[in-house]
Amino acid sequence: MLLKELLKNLKYFTSYNIDNVNVTDIIFDSRNVKKDCVFLCLKGSSFDGHKFYEKAISDGASAIVSEIPLNTGKVPNIVVENTREALAFMSCEFFGNPSKKIKTIGITGTKGKTTTSCMIKSILNELGIKVGLIGTLGVFFGDKVIKTNNTTPESYDVQKYLSLMIENGCKAAVLEVSSIGLKSHRVDGITFDYGIFTNFSNDHIGGNEHKDLQEYLDSKSMLFKKCKVGILNIDDDTCENILKDHTCDVNFFGFSKNGDIYIKDFRLISKDGSLGTEFSLEGNLNYNISLNIPG
Repeated sequence: MLLKELLKNLKYFTSYNIDNVNVTDIIFDSRNVKKDCVFLCLKGSSFDGHKFYEKAISDGASAIVSEIPLNTGKVPNIVVENTREALAFMSCEFFGNPSKKIKTIGITGTKGKTTTSCMIKSILNELGIKVGLIGTLGVFFGDKVIKTNNTTPESYDVQKYLSLMIENGCKAAVLEVSSIGLKSHRVDGITFDYGIFTNFSNDHIGGNEHKDLQEYLDSKSMLFKKCKVGILNIDDDTCENILKDHTCDVNFFGFSKNGDIYIKDFRLISKDGSLGTEFSLEGNLNYNISLNIPG
């Protein structure tokens, strides 16, 4: 694929003529460099890919993308403001923008992302909609299960998995979207059809995660600048702050009657050797729900 096509949605600087530079893959780990790939110099908490650009060139990279100008000799050097952002948008182009060909549901929140994503996947499957999932438990589509190291994988892998889901006939994809994933640009380039907020509490502060609670909240709020419809828990005290500067249509759920959909007459039940709950949904939906767990 032409390098120029991969870069078309990015602001960049280069002194090289890249009109005819062809690349076979996008690589961001110097250990995986292959002939004629483009190598992106990513920065992490304990590493800096800029230190490995010379090795990437010697191993056959046909272009280097960096955040600072590098002495790359005859190999084109593309300078961008943020290489993680560049990786996301380049990966979208490389895999043919798969998120535009499938319904996408992104879920963020301190607790409940995995449970919510699995419930949505199960519901859609019951409706006959083939669906894939990317999250803490791994990547699932068809009979495939792929283990992952992060709740939200690197942007290249997100795009690759979405592409594989489409190849396997999936019509929808559910993604757990972590605050780190949002902060690190892993879902840049995706406009989710639906974004869901479960809740917010004090977590993931310090170390390699977030410097303070405000940054954590700000990171989660990014999802609602990347989706068409936001669906949020109105009972959470941070809901208004999560929506700061949002660009999506908004719907609320919860126990509050101010929600577009709210729970009424919630009660625990124990009968016939099982435990469960019964409740009604009011607002834009009116259903009686009964959930039973066999004893």
